[in-house]
Amino acid sequence: MHLLSKGLRSDLAQLDGEILDRGDYLCVRSPKEPEFYWGNLLVFPRAPVAGDYERWQELFAKEFAGQPAVKHQTFTWDCSDQEGEIAPFVQAGYRYEKSVVLCASTLNAPHHPNGEIAIRSLVGDSDWRDLLQCQLLCREDFPEVGYVDFVRKRLAAYRARVETGEGQWYGAFIGVQMVASLGLFLSDDFGRFQSVMTIPEARKRGICATLVHHVSEAALAKPKTTNLLLVADEDYHAGRIYESLGYCKAEEMRGLCRWPELGE
Repeated sequence: MHLLSKGLRSDLAQLDGEILDRGDYLCVRSPKEPEFYWGNLLVFPRAPVAGDYERWQELFAKEFAGQPAVKHQTFTWDCSDQEGEIAPFVQAGYRYEKSVVLCASTLNAPHHPNGEIAIRSLVGDSDWRDLLQCQLLCREDFPEVGYVDFVRKRLAAYRARVETGEGQWYGAFIGVQMVASLGLFLSDDFGRFQSVMTIPEARKRGICATLVHHVSEAALAKPKTTNLLLVADEDYHAGRIYESLGYCKAEEMRGLCRWPELGE
């Protein structure tokens, strides 16, 4: 199955797992992170139609039968302009998620740059512990049970990739406090941002825009990096921040996920 979506291709390029091509869908597994909802999923070439509610769940159950620690179900599809028949999923407790993929090859300066912050790459265990705390402060509506372990595993995977030279993680600091962070990983001719976060008490101060611009500018200065990709929730205000920096909407991504705490 050939994927057209840049966002999906960049997502799958970041995973520490396996991608099995079943012909009419992809099975994506991350055995080291069974609780990673968007690392254990099925990817279809089109949006759901009548009958897919039962069929997709049966396929997921079959594909993950040997992994009892995978307690969620997640589906996405390549035709990002189509919503499809999502009502049966939503009525059964699935969360419908819609994101926008933003791309940039040139940049605008931030409207209100923040001069308080110092931006640098993370070094050593202390910085990565600070990143864990930063991400926990940005938990929002994810279920609290198991979330700390999930974030630890995610950050361990990211750190391993940083240490092999696949990308870098940056923090924005005021004094010794990390107030924002993001990762940037390179693949082919593009860079893909991960987990752009600003702690709640530091928002609306130009920190996110300043951090993203700084890292974007450095990445695009490298000869092999011609495009940068960001993915943002459609209704999240950060999308407007990215657009002000020169990022433009390239496509949409849609998916359905049933968390065990929500649907069972």
